Amino acid sequence: MLNDHILREEIKYQIPIMKNEVRDELRKELATKEDILLVEERLEKN
Repeated sequence: MLNDHILREEIKYQIPIMKNEVRDELRKELATKEDILLVEERLEKN
C-alpha cells in the first residue's frame, strides 16, 4: 500500500515535467508565425 502511494505521488510529480519536455521538443520542431513571416519576406525579395 505504501509503495503504491509513493508511486502515485512520483507520477503526479513527473507528469508536469514530462508535459513540459514534450511541449518544448514540439516547439523546436514546428515553425512559428515569425519563421513563416521571415520566409515570406525572403521570397518576396527574390
